[in-house]
Amino acid sequence: MYNSSATQKVWRPLNNDQAEALRRSEFEIFTGGERGGGKSEIGRAWLLEPEYINHPMYRCLVIRKNSVDLDDWIFKMKSFCGDAVEIGGNPTTIKFPGGGRGTLGHLANKDSWSHYVGHEYQKILFEEINLIPEEQRYLMVLGSCRSSVPELKPQCMSSGNPGNVGHIWVKKRFVDCARNKTYIDPKSGLSRIFIPLKLRKNTKLPHEYEQTLRLLPVAIQKAWLEGDWDALAGQMFPLMPEQEDPRELTEEELMTFDLSFDFGSSDTGHSSVGGWYTDCLGRPHRMFTWYHRLGHTAGEQALELHDYVMSFPFTKGRRPRMVYSDPAIFAKRREIGINATPKSVADIFADTTLWEFVPAPNDRRNGWRVVNNYFGRDPLTTMANSFAWTGYNNTFYDHFSMQVRDDDDPDDIADNNYDHVCDETRYYLVSHLSIGAVKSQKRRRIEPQTAGVLF
Repeated sequence: MYNSSATQKVWRPLNNDQAEALRRSEFEIFTGGERGGGKSEIGRAWLLEPEYINHPMYRCLVIRKNSVDLDDWIFKMKSFCGDAVEIGGNPTTIKFPGGGRGTLGHLANKDSWSHYVGHEYQKILFEEINLIPEEQRYLMVLGSCRSSVPELKPQCMSSGNPGNVGHIWVKKRFVDCARNKTYIDPKSGLSRIFIPLKLRKNTKLPHEYEQTLRLLPVAIQKAWLEGDWDALAGQMFPLMPEQEDPRELTEEELMTFDLSFDFGSSDTGHSSVGGWYTDCLGRPHRMFTWYHRLGHTAGEQALELHDYVMSFPFTKGRRPRMVYSDPAIFAKRREIGINATPKSVADIFADTTLWEFVPAPNDRRNGWRVVNNYFGRDPLTTMANSFAWTGYNNTFYDHFSMQVRDDDDPDDIADNNYDHVCDETRYYLVSHLSIGAVKSQKRRRIEPQTAGVLF
């Protein structure tokens, strides 16, 4: 509760859900779900607990996705506090009555989190964490939530709604395991909880606010009016390939074994590879996803990829026929050393693996249309157009599910660091399958009796 003796300003929770969020003692508290539930007010009140703001050693951190959103938060915080605290300066800070300080920051850039590492904050408030594309950025800052002052317990509060680039990791971290119950992380031993908030319990909102939300598409209504975290999964890709169990391939299927490849250098991105074969009806089957995180050179990645593919248990050590790749990796780069010759990333991988790497068409907008077509079903036969093996493609499903449309270009996906699987999938489907799409669809309609049989 916020009760300032300087201004006689008192804030009280509007409902039991808000009060419950403020009572919780878990290390991480996540609030939100429905739009208009009052999550931002809870965060402001939580920062101003009397035992904290009256302590000279109190340090807190407020994080928004970008500086524009942070300016809006500052404006509302000033209105909320009156003259009980000082907010100002460059960079903007909060000065509390007891001598404590608050830092205001954002995670607009990939390295923004580094500004807060090594600091000590007894309270960290993340506003709209679903706008943060990577859980890693959240965790890096969370590591600074600690206290050397026994009477000031460290705690983190965050808020968010379904949707946007952080949807998947937020849902997994809080919604799926900690809805209205304490969850103990098996790795860290720390606790967390998700407290859903309801729009209709916020008596401060005008009736028109809910009516405005009802003008939006049905999926968005379910997410923002009902707090449905499943409604917006896959905004860009509403359908996904049908799942199937792994099995050893026949010789005919092995003859169609190909890879799709999107490269991320060791210091700027991840690499993703998909293993594919096609059945007798021309339908693509994704066998596995090899996903390489930051930290290794192209040569090191090539060795790991080669070992993974050649030891994959269902392909009998067969080499892929083709590796469809981003055209950018075929650009020559001068190596360091005497008598060094220009080499491309594709050259390095080809020299190591002895596979044939070919550039794929890179028309993103048309490519996403092709992908969505293959993720759907044939409109006449209702047969699935593509498949993915269970157990080997979790990254594939996760990363496709989190993709949202770019606000400036609705035919493309929003920029994020989880699109490598999407890109390499696009390379394969456009390169290898789109040419024969019409022919294979006609064949499926002529031979429906073999629709469910794989050879």
